[in-house]
Amino acid sequence: MMFRRLSIFLFLLLVAFSAALTTAQSEPVVYGVFFYSPSCPHCHEVIDNHWPGIEAEFGSQLNVVFIDITQAAGSNMMNAARNAMGIAANGVPMLIIGENVLVGSVQIPQEAPALIRQGLANGGIGLPPIPGIDAYFDSLPTNAAAIAQPTAFTVANVVAVIVLFALVIALLAALAAGQNHSVLAALQGRPGRIAVLVGALVGAVFALSLALGAQDDTTILVLAGAITVGFGIVAVGILMTPLGKDLPTWIFPLIVIAGLGVAGYLTYVEMTLTEAVCGAMGDCNAVQQSEFATFLGIPVGLWGVAGYVAMLGAWIARTFSKGAIWDMFMFLLAAMGVAFSIYLTFLEPFVIGASCTWCLTSAITMLLSLLLLAPAGWQSVQVPQKSA
Repeated sequence: MMFRRLSIFLFLLLVAFSAALTTAQSEPVVYGVFFYSPSCPHCHEVIDNHWPGIEAEFGSQLNVVFIDITQAAGSNMMNAARNAMGIAANGVPMLIIGENVLVGSVQIPQEAPALIRQGLANGGIGLPPIPGIDAYFDSLPTNAAAIAQPTAFTVANVVAVIVLFALVIALLAALAAGQNHSVLAALQGRPGRIAVLVGALVGAVFALSLALGAQDDTTILVLAGAITVGFGIVAVGILMTPLGKDLPTWIFPLIVIAGLGVAGYLTYVEMTLTEAVCGAMGDCNAVQQSEFATFLGIPVGLWGVAGYVAMLGAWIARTFSKGAIWDMFMFLLAAMGVAFSIYLTFLEPFVIGASCTWCLTSAITMLLSLLLLAPAGWQSVQVPQKSA
């Protein structure tokens, strides 16, 4: 009798287990991909404050893989997703569920739960149409708790803050020179000369770090090496010019050409969706793939190219026409470039959470341009007034 009861109990237990297993296997599942950067504050706003609640609501019926875009493989996968699905956005956090793409710390928490509920009600949502994405579900974390926390304020971010401070001081000094003769005299004299020299040396160090990080990328090695040499030549030219004499006229266009090389590379990265070679410090890909990589819908690098080309064109016009109006025009371009660099450099450590050495190098070239152009720019306005 006892054996019979035990057999019935085991049979019922087996039936219940089979039913539960069948039910579990038949439950609809929604699959998704979450692109993030460990240093992105917006990513961690979603991951830390919103995603746990979403996971708790849907449990095993939600299977989302988290991909770090600061890694080469993750960056390549995000670019593959953008190409395959025709995604215009390039910022993180980015959540892809089926054919739906949600971007940012506002859209994802607001729209993801309803999208998942609808998907489950319709029998689930399969993997996004991204080439090679299926392999990621076997190797990467599928829950927010496994995501790496952002690192401490990195060396690159500290450097970015220093550059930001220098940009602000340079812009204030350049603007004040128009009303304060002592400031104008300082920019023309030893303080201004020392500031340009230090800036050139800093630019050379930044470019050298990019060259050292190029590894086997010959193109980047040549580009960063050429920029390093350019800054070095500028520094030598400054040191070889006696105080009281004007700096060689070739120094300004050489600095602009260096900036044009930097902006050109950033434009290439932003428009071709390729991975940036960031060098010995910084996280250029986190910056380039953030929502701030464009301004008014145009890649930031392209704005830089336009600015440098305009300054170079104005310098050529000034050289051949001898018109003083070009001095003020170049000064205004440099002032706007520095103001824009202040905006971008502030975003890197304080909003994006990562800094880009290419961007910092461009900021240095703008700073040097402003310091070189400010005296002649203000004098072009003041000279006609004195003669009137």
